[in-house]
Amino acid sequence: ADTGTWDGGYSGWPRADFAPFYELALAVERLEPALRDLSFWKVFQPVLLVDSREKMAHGGYNAGVIAYTLYQQFSANGLADVFVDKREVPVGDYMWGARPRAEYVQALKAAGIEGGLNKRGENKPPWILLGRCVERKCADDFFGTVQNGTHYRTQVEAMRRCGLPHLTYLVDGSLDQFDEKQRDRLAGCLSELEVVFGFHVVTLASRESTYEYLSLSTRAIVDLFCTRSVSEGLLTPGLVTWSHLENESHPCK
Repeated sequence: ADTGTWDGGYSGWPRADFAPFYELALAVERLEPALRDLSFWKVFQPVLLVDSREKMAHGGYNAGVIAYTLYQQFSANGLADVFVDKREVPVGDYMWGARPRAEYVQALKAAGIEGGLNKRGENKPPWILLGRCVERKCADDFFGTVQNGTHYRTQVEAMRRCGLPHLTYLVDGSLDQFDEKQRDRLAGCLSELEVVFGFHVVTLASRESTYEYLSLSTRAIVDLFCTRSVSEGLLTPGLVTWSHLENESHPCK
């Protein structure tokens, strides 16, 4: 990959055609030195975003129920600090972020990292997205999306365009309910997602397995940043701001 050195002296970064790296690197330069050296999770709170349009087939499992179930699982498994935030997201169904803790909001805002409250006094989405997004389909929905064709392609392209480097396509439920020709078509789409488009493809047996997968993924992401300082965390490759995500992708559910 073509790399270069930007004016701040950080080497090994992609050149300026990928703005989020530089946006966050400039913000780090503006932070007070003492704040840069603090633990990442001391300054930020981990967030799991659940798309408000997300639902799981059968049993009335809408986004509110899903978010509350995940919150309960997190609380029971040492992840009580993770905030589960239900809101409409431009792409995907789940993504991880970091929002500033109240005592650091002004210092981060002064450094140029966006955030705060909207006009209704509600918290805006996490200021920083941690590079990972999951699109989840139950088996029936996956079959319907593939049958539609155009919608499937548009969804995949929106995710690829959003700027988050780690994309997961998760299907829960058995594909055995479909006939052989249908199963072959679905398997071909999953292979294409992985081999051609670079997605991480996950197939799970049930809704409960999906909850477990999201819990384990959340634990891994929290652990990934737990030994990093604020500056190290913000300069992790693949992080983007919410504004970048909105600008680069378009809502498509």
